[in-house]
Amino acid sequence: MRKIILTIFFCVNTALIFPSMFDFVMDWDDFSENTTNLSHYNHKPAGVSGYVSAGADGRLYINSERTRFLGSNITYSSCFPDADDADKIAKRMASFGINLVRWHLMDADWGGERLINYAAGNTRSFNPAALDKFDRFFAEMKEQGIYSNINLLAGRSFVSGDGLPDSIDSMGWKEKQTAAMFNPVMINLQKEYAQNLLAHVNPYTGLSYAEDPAVAFVEVLNEHGLIHAWHYGGMDALGGEFKDELQGMWNGFLSGRYADFASLQSAWGISEPLGAEKLNNPGFTSGTTGWVIEQHSPAVRTYAVVPDGHSTGINSLDITVTGTSPTEWHVQLNQGVSVLEGHPYTLSFSAKASADTAITLLIQQVEGSWTTHFSREINLTPQWQRFEFVFTVLGDEPNARLNFAGMADEALTYSFADFSFRQGGEITGLKAGEEGLDSINIFFRDDRADRTGSAKKDWVDFLWQKEYEYWDGMNSYIKNTLGVKALTTGTVVETSPPNLMSVFDVVDTHGYWQHPHFILSQGGYPWYLSNTSMAGSGNGGTISRMGLRRVHNKPFSVTEYGHPFPNTFSSEANIFLAAYAAFQDWDAIYPYTYDDGTKGWKTGKQNGFFDYDNDPAKMTSHIAAANMFRRGDVAPGVSVVAVEFDSEAERDALVNAGAWRLVDAEAAGMKYETPLLYRCAMATRGEAAPIGPAPGSVVIPPDKNFTAEGGELNWNAGSRVFTVNTERTKAVLGYSAGNDYNFGGIVISPAAGLRPWSSVALTLIEGEALASGAQKMLITAHGIIKNTGMTYRSYPQEAVLPFPPPDDTDITLRYSSDWGGAPVRAEGVNCSFTLPYAWDHIKVYALDSRGGRKVTLPVSNSGGNALFSVNAGYETLWYEVEVFPGPAPTDTFTPTPTSTITPGGPTSTATPTITQTPAVGYIMIDDCDDYDAINLLGGSWYTYADSASTVNPGTQFTMAAGGALSTAAAARFYGFVAPVYTPQPSGDDIYTYAGMGTQLNAAAGGPNYTGTDISGYEGFSFYAKGDNTTYYVKISALDEDGVSITGHNDYRFMFTPGVEWSLITVPFAEMTQDHGWGEFAELSEVLISANDIQWQPEGTDRSFDLWVDEIRFYGASIPVPTATPAPQSTATPVRQAEALDGVYIYPSLYDGRTEGIWFINLPENAVIQVFTLGGEQVFRHEEAEGGRYLWKIENKRRSKMIAPGIYIYSVAAGGKPVRTGKLAIVR
Repeated sequence: MRKIILTIFFCVNTALIFPSMFDFVMDWDDFSENTTNLSHYNHKPAGVSGYVSAGADGRLYINSERTRFLGSNITYSSCFPDADDADKIAKRMASFGINLVRWHLMDADWGGERLINYAAGNTRSFNPAALDKFDRFFAEMKEQGIYSNINLLAGRSFVSGDGLPDSIDSMGWKEKQTAAMFNPVMINLQKEYAQNLLAHVNPYTGLSYAEDPAVAFVEVLNEHGLIHAWHYGGMDALGGEFKDELQGMWNGFLSGRYADFASLQSAWGISEPLGAEKLNNPGFTSGTTGWVIEQHSPAVRTYAVVPDGHSTGINSLDITVTGTSPTEWHVQLNQGVSVLEGHPYTLSFSAKASADTAITLLIQQVEGSWTTHFSREINLTPQWQRFEFVFTVLGDEPNARLNFAGMADEALTYSFADFSFRQGGEITGLKAGEEGLDSINIFFRDDRADRTGSAKKDWVDFLWQKEYEYWDGMNSYIKNTLGVKALTTGTVVETSPPNLMSVFDVVDTHGYWQHPHFILSQGGYPWYLSNTSMAGSGNGGTISRMGLRRVHNKPFSVTEYGHPFPNTFSSEANIFLAAYAAFQDWDAIYPYTYDDGTKGWKTGKQNGFFDYDNDPAKMTSHIAAANMFRRGDVAPGVSVVAVEFDSEAERDALVNAGAWRLVDAEAAGMKYETPLLYRCAMATRGEAAPIGPAPGSVVIPPDKNFTAEGGELNWNAGSRVFTVNTERTKAVLGYSAGNDYNFGGIVISPAAGLRPWSSVALTLIEGEALASGAQKMLITAHGIIKNTGMTYRSYPQEAVLPFPPPDDTDITLRYSSDWGGAPVRAEGVNCSFTLPYAWDHIKVYALDSRGGRKVTLPVSNSGGNALFSVNAGYETLWYEVEVFPGPAPTDTFTPTPTSTITPGGPTSTATPTITQTPAVGYIMIDDCDDYDAINLLGGSWYTYADSASTVNPGTQFTMAAGGALSTAAAARFYGFVAPVYTPQPSGDDIYTYAGMGTQLNAAAGGPNYTGTDISGYEGFSFYAKGDNTTYYVKISALDEDGVSITGHNDYRFMFTPGVEWSLITVPFAEMTQDHGWGEFAELSEVLISANDIQWQPEGTDRSFDLWVDEIRFYGASIPVPTATPAPQSTATPVRQAEALDGVYIYPSLYDGRTEGIWFINLPENAVIQVFTLGGEQVFRHEEAEGGRYLWKIENKRRSKMIAPGIYIYSVAAGGKPVRTGKLAIVR
């Protein structure tokens, strides 16, 4: 087969506006001294000014200086880097404003290197090599002014070799932590570990960790507690010896509380006559009235009421599942009910299934937090069985439902009959065999519904006391026995209540937005998360929840916070966290986690859900976060809304608490959204609440538009936009495209990119304030972050999703290949800025991944203010703005691949180097502006469809009026794809289709079937608009006989065009074949012999209407010839002739008052070219005689006027460029 290799056009590489996604790998070992480096914020070395202490006002101090920490986590084996890496990582972290690291899960038994020597058969000794690496890493952090939080019990997996019962070996590592809170041997093992680590002298510092002032905090136990373990089911998983041990303690507690068994029986029992039937149509005598039989894709079910299906006079409901799903709630039977706390309820029914199976019975809240009040696994057989349960509920719930789930995973018939649900019944509070104070079992998770309120209150009082003994004992041992100078924290308030956590110096919490839901096991498949921005959360998401957990007069920290990958909105995390942490006046915040045990800092890709050292958006947003939180750009709220919450009230609330949100200020009467409006706190241990607005007086805005006290923070959840407006930092986050945000003369105007969402921040680096007296500023502009070649899938369907995956959709990555690989890619954000400075006093630089200046941006005059725009073409996530007291100097470039720029000005002390990136090759396939059916490569446009479907235009293809970037034309196809059908008598399904294509050369079709080699490009892009439905674009490759080399299972890419034009970018690396049909072919094989690009609607039995325009290949990089100069850059074009070594243009700003732009003093055989900032050639002219030439602002076909904007011109002679520059066109 003959092949054609596309010719590459060369263009000047200035601010390149190529497709929105681009590679943006931040070097793991970069700590360049430039505008982005904040390491000067740190005390060096950490501890040089003394120990971290807690003041009487509940804040952190070093000496007498108020201190806040912007921390990070380093997790399990990542705590032990090689010596050559340790200092580089520490310096890099410090450069992003990090001044605290939490050493987390060093004791774990998974991953690579481990601190504990598990090979010894016990967990009582350290691995010397790992300890040495940790010592060195700690010392390097200290040297860079980074303090430490050392965790004690986090992932340690105790074993029988530690002198423990054999049952410990069959328990999960979290359940081992439950036993570790009451078993004396395990408590002593923890104290031994603490002594071995904290009393150890670090040879690189000469100090023990107990005495080193660089150790700011010691944390006892990660995310655990006894009451928490009961609520989530951890008690159920204790080994037999540990259950017996805890039962002995429990029975001893009861013997101290009750004089005899009769007293306990009297206290625990409740009895109430049966009331009226609460169900509508409980016997299915009126069909399915009152009942809901849910079905969610991909599950399929049918149902029918069977007269006398159970027995004579008793109807049944049969639910038949014909299409299964692994998600248990995809087939459900339910009916709404209301329930009240403190009353017994009796539920009875009959049920069977067509085969032995198990389903789930629930009484649960509808919507909200979906609180489960009662649950049971129901074992069904093919014979009818009668079930009856008497139970209590966790609280008043007017909006509950009786629900049966767990039917979707098997193709069976489930039958139900003869329901009754009534308030009333008798509950003794006791189980079989409990006949004395010495025989009361410990309570398991099901006892939350089976036991009475009085019984559960006793159980909670017992667990609370055991927890107190553990927490107080460990805290005393650390501080008094070991003499540790650092402050202590216990665990998070989510898993142990605030009065207990007040034992410690610091109170802590964690927060995650859209944490992955792991269905079977932590970290394993299946899992999913919701691809949702927190900007749209109507109640404050994680911010409200964390804000309700602060304890008055105690320092408060957030040691883990994250918006995990692959949520495509995760770049919002640090801005949200830092802004509200500063407003709430918290003391330490730790995004989670710098590296999650992979030691993947050199990989250039996202390695998991939580690590962010390779996430360029999260890393660059550290700058604004540090300024808002550490520098104090966001002022704390003045008023404090507080509630009093003593230990008795706390224990009452814990009886019916949730496992992962035990109790907080809401349980004491504070409204959930209050932290969005005021500072919040709980007064514990009998202390009085500080004076402030009464919790009940706080008005929650019904429109969910929350303005924090002081006015600097506004979260309009209805518009899904969050803004920060302080003197030194401004930010706009969320669905902000198309709006102007005026912050007192500074205007931020985000525009749509891949979607109308972005996270944009402007923060002061040098000077007094952004609006006056600024010298340097930094802009960060973030969108989607992803790996190359990622495949997003819907959950649970596992269907491939278009990119970007739809908002508010459950997504997953099913296969390891779905995660993609290096390099990490970023979405460039389109946004304009207006600053209250003279336009010619401003210089704006796009920064490279190391924070170095790489190119200047044009700045124009907007009513006396400076106006400039950032966009995806600059292929960066951050920009530097420099303000001069007078006119800004002109950049000077030398005509070599590496050139320098000397900004000058009174504040400049160094001359940074700009390395020009390679020129970028591209080729336009078709801009459609000539209206014909032949593209710019000579190939034809066409449509196709099966005989049952319709497509327009038909055999004579015609362009449609109205293009993406002009008023000319675009390619459009529309029609209807028929349903799949089965003709007779063959019985084989006929799959229907319709599409539009364009050939890549004039001979791509028969009889030659000539392919085109497009492998030198990274991908292709096009503008599209449509009908908000899904389409795919694919590359067709044929052999010399015209046979598809993929069996028509072509490599394709999904996308969903809206009704407005948007740019669709298709990296070849992200195109995939379907599974299970056609012929597998390597992508490289397809790219070297491509015949066509085709567009098709996804699915059948549907209408379609798709427009495409401006189709081109992009991304062939080639070395810049040494004779090719970089363009001379000025701040903005000026209205005067500019001499350019004999060749110049006049005017350089065309406003319609002249015939056009003159090119003057041209040499003979001069070639004039004009490019967009994106590198696309819009005009070319050869002037043989030289002299001068008038360009009348027309395009290369001389068919229309050029659109307004900034352009690059190039004048060359004899193939050797002699001059380049910028020009502007305004109307």
